[in-house]
Amino acid sequence: MTNTQYLIRPSANSGFRRVSACLAVSLFLVVGGSHAQEAQRLPVTRAKNGFSLEEARDIEKRISVSSLLKGHDESLYWTSQVANSLPTAILPRVQPTKMLPEKLDPRIGKVTAKSALGELALDDYLRDLRSFAQGFVVVHRGKVVYEQYPGMRPEQSHLWASNAKPLSSLLIDLLIDDGLIDQNQTFGHYVPDFRGTAWEDIRVIDILDMTPGLDTEEDDRTRRDPDSIAIRTFLAEFGEPYARTGAVESVGDVLKDARKIREPGTSFDYGSPVTQALVLLTEEVTQQKWADAFQQRVWSHMNVEGSLQIHLAADGTAAVHGLVSSRLRDMARFGLLYTPSWGSAPVGGEMTL
Repeated sequence: MTNTQYLIRPSANSGFRRVSACLAVSLFLVVGGSHAQEAQRLPVTRAKNGFSLEEARDIEKRISVSSLLKGHDESLYWTSQVANSLPTAILPRVQPTKMLPEKLDPRIGKVTAKSALGELALDDYLRDLRSFAQGFVVVHRGKVVYEQYPGMRPEQSHLWASNAKPLSSLLIDLLIDDGLIDQNQTFGHYVPDFRGTAWEDIRVIDILDMTPGLDTEEDDRTRRDPDSIAIRTFLAEFGEPYARTGAVESVGDVLKDARKIREPGTSFDYGSPVTQALVLLTEEVTQQKWADAFQQRVWSHMNVEGSLQIHLAADGTAAVHGLVSSRLRDMARFGLLYTPSWGSAPVGGEMTL
């Protein structure tokens, strides 16, 4: 096969219509607690300047699903150190680096908006340590027009969080374009292991659109529920036991416990477990590990600056719903694939718009 068979090529039927253009890429930490509590936290600049050995060891002892959801010191440390605590597949840069051109526009930093810190210009918000902003990049028409790194170094890899979800849908769309998946076929048709579960008769398109009709929602309510499919998925990824049974579950077994609560295709219900179903679908169809499939069809064709880190669950499942890390500019390059400036990211071949 020639390389052009794997180049990114959005079509009229692909999921590129499902994802909004990513022109501004930002990385923030959740600000939790009162201002008095925040004053006792490590400053965001510590992630940029480095943690002491004592600090690192102390924080690592406290890292858990529960602590990370609170967004305090554990998150500040962990979001740029994920590969130190979870198994990680490294997708290396293959193509020569093609630096994003710059056309910096100082007017962007003067734009004001209301925030929890009051009405501030973007420059002032990013300088304010209370914002806990780590990095902010704006790309317009393929050029970097604004870039600040108050809480990280430009060469550092940082967690994408849920901005990573389109990675999974892009790969499914490429498989649809190649005729390997029919979006109107059912999940059970492609993944025999899920026959007899609530997933069996759900169409691929309803999983892509996050309308599966299952109790896989992820919101403030389910994040507080230790029995929710969302929290159980996170616990399985971190190798933490499910309190009700005391056992460490696999991601697949957690998904199999999902229940039907409405007809598929009738309600958008955001949930990371749905993204993980796409990971399992990709692996079944390609008979490859998800990271290998993404490297082959996408990452190896992009003019990136560094590697892409795909963090893995304890059972080896790629946690693509959010546990993905890279340099901020490479994250912006991925966003460019969904814009008319996509040519700034991939190399060679033709793309059908």
